[in-house]
Amino acid sequence: MLTYRSALRRTEQVLMQHAIAEARHEARLLVCHVVGCSLATLYAHPEHLLTRVQEELLSELLERRVGQRFPLQYLLGTVEFYSLSLRVTPHVLIPRPETEQLVALIVELLREVAIIPARVLDIGTGSGCIAIALGRAFPSSRVTGWDVSSDAVALARENAESNGVRNVDFICGDILEQLPSERFDLIVSNPPYLSQTEYTQLEPELYHEPPNALTDGSDGLRFFRRYAEIFPSLLTDGGIFALECSDGQSRSVAALFGTRSVAICRDDYNVERFVVGCNSQLASVLPTFRLRKAAFVP
Repeated sequence: MLTYRSALRRTEQVLMQHAIAEARHEARLLVCHVVGCSLATLYAHPEHLLTRVQEELLSELLERRVGQRFPLQYLLGTVEFYSLSLRVTPHVLIPRPETEQLVALIVELLREVAIIPARVLDIGTGSGCIAIALGRAFPSSRVTGWDVSSDAVALARENAESNGVRNVDFICGDILEQLPSERFDLIVSNPPYLSQTEYTQLEPELYHEPPNALTDGSDGLRFFRRYAEIFPSLLTDGGIFALECSDGQSRSVAALFGTRSVAICRDDYNVERFVVGCNSQLASVLPTFRLRKAAFVP
C-alpha cells in the first residue's frame, strides 16, 4: 500500500513522464484531493497509508490526467478565483488568472474614482466567476450574468449560493440574438475570442472545455463587433465596459468602438489583454484613472 510520501513521489513521476507542466504542484493537489486533507497534513504524516479506495481513485484520476489529458481543474471539481471557491465542470470554461486580473482591474478602477455601479452585466458568465466576484466586491450593486448555456447558468447559481453572494442573478440568453431590457453602469465580458484557426492549434487539455466558450467559429472578433453595436444602448451615459481579449487582439477590439474613450491595459505578463471604455462622447471618467500599463486610444 502507498504511503502519503510514496503516493506523492509516484504521482509526480508519472506526470513528469507525460510532460505535464508543474508536475509537482499537480501531484500535491491530486493526492490532497484523494486523501481529503491539506498539504501540511501530508507532509506532517508522510508515513500514513492511503486506503485501497484512495489508491484506486488516485490511479483513476491520474489515468484521466495523462491518458485523456483531462484538465486538472475538472478532476478536482473546484478552482480558487478572487478568494472564491468555485465548482467547475466541462459545461463551463475554467477560470484563468488573466480573468482574475480583469476583475482586480475593474475593482481598482471603480474604487479609485469612488464609483459603485448600481447595475452590472457579465456577458458569457460561465461558472459565474466574474459576476460573483464583482457581486462580493460591490454588495450594493445588482449583478446579472448572461450565458447561452442553461447548464452554465445552473452552475453559476450554485456557485453564487455556495459563496453566500446574494446580489447576483443569472439569465440564460444569447447576446448575439437578444438584448437585456435594462441599462447598466458596468458591462464586463470574457467572450469566446479565439479564431477558428487558433482553436485548431490548442493544447489537448483545452479541447475538454466547451468549444463555444473558446472560439466564435470565425475570426475571433464576432462578439466584440456585437458589443460595439449594442453597448451604446445597454450602457448608461458614462457607463463603463471592460473586456478580455487574446494576445495581439486588443488594438483591433479597441478600434471597433470608434471615438469613445477607450484604454488598453496590460495583464501581469505585460500582454495587452484588456480593453476598457466609457459610453460618453463628452466627459469620460476614464482619463481620471491612473491606469498602470495603460495606453489610451484616440
